[in-house]
Amino acid sequence: MAKANIKKTKPIQNEAMSTRVLKVILYIVLGTIWLKFRPAINGMIDLPLGLALGAIFASQDHFAIDRRIEYGVLIVATIVSYWLPVGIVV
Repeated sequence: MAKANIKKTKPIQNEAMSTRVLKVILYIVLGTIWLKFRPAINGMIDLPLGLALGAIFASQDHFAIDRRIEYGVLIVATIVSYWLPVGIVV
């Protein structure tokens, strides 16, 4: 008799809707964090600190099902907070 190859699959883990909403809110808040400082010469240097921090959080997420959505929300929040006077400036 031939042995049948049976692959063991990982059980699908589903997130609760409240968890997804909280994660989206977290990525929106992180996307609005900027580090702005004025050097000795005229001008201002803007660094998206929250974008880097949010990208680290998104890459370490256990549920990689909607990682593209998380990156998209993070990038849109960063762009909007750069042009509009919203967000947190450190």
